[in-house]
Amino acid sequence: MNFLKVVLMLCCICFSSYVAANTKSFEEAASVLYNRGVQQFKAKKYENAIKTFAEIENLYPFSELAIKGNLIAAVANYQISDYASANALVDDYIQMYPNSENIDFAYYLRIISKYMQIQDIDLDQKVASEVLDLSSEFIKLFPDSEYVAVVKDKLTNVRHHVAGKEFSIGNFYLKRGEYVAALKRFNVILAQYNDTGYFPESVYRIYEIYLALGDEQTSHKYLLMLEKCCKGSIWNNLKTKK
Repeated sequence: MNFLKVVLMLCCICFSSYVAANTKSFEEAASVLYNRGVQQFKAKKYENAIKTFAEIENLYPFSELAIKGNLIAAVANYQISDYASANALVDDYIQMYPNSENIDFAYYLRIISKYMQIQDIDLDQKVASEVLDLSSEFIKLFPDSEYVAVVKDKLTNVRHHVAGKEFSIGNFYLKRGEYVAALKRFNVILAQYNDTGYFPESVYRIYEIYLALGDEQTSHKYLLMLEKCCKGSIWNNLKTKK
């Protein structure tokens, strides 16, 4: 992954600058541990690196090396698919170093760690909603970041995922004949997720519901919407068969 290059650079910079600036035995001991963790990380011995950086945190809490080590440990946790631990560590880093030169990377790592925890569409989508918020925040804070393109791609994927959740619930209500509840869900897609692939079918389902309710005037409104916004969609073609 591209971000590993940044982390490895951070490893080198943090270690060399810290050793140069600190000579006391307390700080030297922390530096030895930190260097060990860096070497373990570079060797892809991620579990060992995580333990080493955790030891620094335990022995020298709130020290500069402990906090910076947490960022590397966060990446190590990500590499072994422990996304919850990665997220917790990067949250600590962001809180302690909000003005770090690597802060965009920290925000990025938080997003992709959360992204990997998104559940299947049939389950709760709280994490997906958090990723939406975090991704939007990232784009505003770091429009020129090298990670912004990836974040935008994640944002698009998650928007489609959340829209899919809304659509599946709407379709469930529709099949049960609970039209008001179904309309509520489909209208959320029209209002908030009209750039996803679920938009054309949602318009069609609303059109279909109003036809079933005998409201021809409102159904015609959505018929026109299908013709205007969804010309190339199969759902626009299906409406002619009604």
